[in-house]
Amino acid sequence: MTTDPRQGLPSASGLYRLRNCPGSYSMGREAIARNMTPPDGSDDAASGTRIHRWLETEAPEDWNALGYAEQQTAALCQSQARRLLADFAKRHGEVTWSCREKRLAINAFGIVLDAASSLNRIGSGQADLIAQAGDNLLVIDYKTGRGDITPADANDQLRGLAALAGHINRGSVTVAIVAPMVGQPTVAVFDRESLKVAKAWLVQTWLQAPHATETAAGDWCQYCPARLICTAYADHNAATLAPLTQDGLPADKAKEAIFARAYESDATTLAEMGERVRMLEWGAAAIKSAIRKRLEEGGAGADELKAAGWSLKEEGGAREITDPDKAAQLLAPLLAGAEGGATAALMRAAKLSAATLTEEIHKASGKKSATRYNMTAKEAKELIAQTLGSLITQKPRTKLVHGKTETDETEIEY
Repeated sequence: MTTDPRQGLPSASGLYRLRNCPGSYSMGREAIARNMTPPDGSDDAASGTRIHRWLETEAPEDWNALGYAEQQTAALCQSQARRLLADFAKRHGEVTWSCREKRLAINAFGIVLDAASSLNRIGSGQADLIAQAGDNLLVIDYKTGRGDITPADANDQLRGLAALAGHINRGSVTVAIVAPMVGQPTVAVFDRESLKVAKAWLVQTWLQAPHATETAAGDWCQYCPARLICTAYADHNAATLAPLTQDGLPADKAKEAIFARAYESDATTLAEMGERVRMLEWGAAAIKSAIRKRLEEGGAGADELKAAGWSLKEEGGAREITDPDKAAQLLAPLLAGAEGGATAALMRAAKLSAATLTEEIHKASGKKSATRYNMTAKEAKELIAQTLGSLITQKPRTKLVHGKTETDETEIEY
């Protein structure tokens, strides 16, 4: 029995990719069957899941599971959503019904079903919040990252959600994207005619998905499960590197040669490569993630990678604070002399990293002279450990190593 709420079918969150790369769905299914998908579960994705969980439940235990920065993001999401609900009620009357994390499915005949139904469903979508006032609906989607967000009036995911939610009522559907780390919410309104058009588009797109084979590379590749087997993606990356590698590279100076050729390229070539470079970074991150996954799984695949010089090195991970609220209370007296006060200092150390807190407390101790503070950085670090005690934990982590060199597994966000 699958635990995937999508049941392996297309989802609204993938509509942008499906529109630009029709073959991505079937190729993604192939990649999953071959166990050739880049592992998900990045720190940003895990953080987004935790924030969404609290926005759904508002339970104290889910709030306490959030880091300080995550709590700020969650609170801003909630605040913006409440303003949207108030404005919606002002225009359409009292909100009489609402639900959170509601997944809706649709079948080939355009009939919207509960997600639990398996009656010929062809795809589904999940709304973070749906509210009803009179005959009208408001659908909200939370985005917790800092990357570029397509506005609601041009967003394929929101168009799909509007088409799915439209069956609930007989009026309009207002869709909104709440992305507080990017800016204010964006909103679009679908009347009955535009909902009809959106539903027809949705059904056609999802009916064609299992049979489409045409693929194309673009920014929609970032979260595609087929990146490791997709020829369009590979060809795109090869074309990016071609100007730097076409005449071969010296075995002992490959890195230096690539740098020199890039530096000597004309502005037009550099601009073209610059437009493509982030896809190279996604590809590199996917390959390293796949190597890590094989090493963690063990077996023959891991042995082959180890023979090629790949390994995982265990080391101490970043220190984390288990109870941000309690930690903030304990640290506040130590930060009273910080610039802007304790609250401002804690906001600057939004992730409560040890290094940032050490610097803040070091400076908050006041100046002994023009160049020295009353407390040294070492003393500040020791004071943090003494004050927080068991609230600080450190989880071990592993680094991917090739030969004797640690690889950079940082994902660059755009």
